[in-house]
Amino acid sequence: MSQAQPTVGIVSLGCPKATVDSERILTQLKSEGYQLTNSYEDADTVIVNT
Repeated sequence: MSQAQPTVGIVSLGCPKATVDSERILTQLKSEGYQLTNSYEDADTVIVNT
């Protein structure tokens, strides 16, 4: 039986550099098996990048 992928929501606030950083974080998390979700309430992890 396979395990469900962990989910992550990410909020990027502030300057455009924060958006770039968030994209890099998300790329790394995806490579480690995380799936992006738009529902922060259902996410296993929520990252707020400022």
